[in-house]
Amino acid sequence: MTSPTPNYKAMRRNYLINRRLQIKYAVMIGAVLALVLVLMEAHTFLILRSAEAEFANPALIEPLRSLQMWMLASGLIYMIVIPILSIFISHKIAGPLYRFEKTLREALDSSGPLRPIQLRDGDELQGLAELINKMFERLNQQRK
Repeated sequence: MTSPTPNYKAMRRNYLINRRLQIKYAVMIGAVLALVLVLMEAHTFLILRSAEAEFANPALIEPLRSLQMWMLASGLIYMIVIPILSIFISHKIAGPLYRFEKTLREALDSSGPLRPIQLRDGDELQGLAELINKMFERLNQQRK
């Protein structure tokens, strides 16, 4: 009886490879965006307050208030969309880190030859994978 082959396409769709790391950075990016949004809104509010005294016509100040509301709405949308996008982008780093940890654990538990790390095309940390693979080659030669 043969074992079922893993569904690699389903595995690739899991973008939260290292959930703690990726969520941590998504939250940090969201927090920075929130801070920028608060500063931007406070700055706009102060500008409008100082401009109200100069503009006698309320018809001139209303478009500025509308602009402030649009800035707030778009900022809130950015605070949701950009951290989600950061999870997809961080996948290119979290995936290789997961592969490094898994391969190094296997190497520590194995007395046989060390298998090289293979990353997907487009993944980050390719240079580090090459260095680790060269180290594995050297260790494999020393074990012979």
